[in-house]
Amino acid sequence: MLTSDSAPRRNLSLQFNRLIPATSAEVFDAWTNPELLKAWFAPGSMTVPSVRRDLRTGGAYRIEMKGTVAVHNGERPLAEDDPVVVAEGVYTRLVPGDQLAYTWAGSWDPAEQSHVTVSLFEAPNGTTLTLDHQGFQSEQSLQVHHSGWQSSLTKLRELFS
Repeated sequence: MLTSDSAPRRNLSLQFNRLIPATSAEVFDAWTNPELLKAWFAPGSMTVPSVRRDLRTGGAYRIEMKGTVAVHNGERPLAEDDPVVVAEGVYTRLVPGDQLAYTWAGSWDPAEQSHVTVSLFEAPNGTTLTLDHQGFQSEQSLQVHHSGWQSSLTKLRELFS
């Protein structure tokens, strides 16, 4: 029997707010256009060799990222023989220029199912992006995703600078 002290923690979440120097339509496109996703989505010096998506509510997506945690953390460069990890899920909401939401499952921890919501708000110097990622099952997963999103969102901002 699990007590409250030994029960897994399932409601850990992250939230980021970033000003992106682009219109909300351009930022939305960066989240949904496979070629643009390849330019910024993977953290650190990891790369995105493949993006597949069915861009509709209920449609599936699959993003392949090449690299390891050491590459993600900047501890070493990407190598030819680095593995490919996969993030995949289903779009739960798509409102062009405004919001997208999707389930998130990583091949590195297939038992963890979480949910990402990206909201876009027009701002004087671009678009304010709010990313809310909920449903982490461990503090370790939360920390790895925090670092990954922080790096990727920096790359997204640089895409428009």
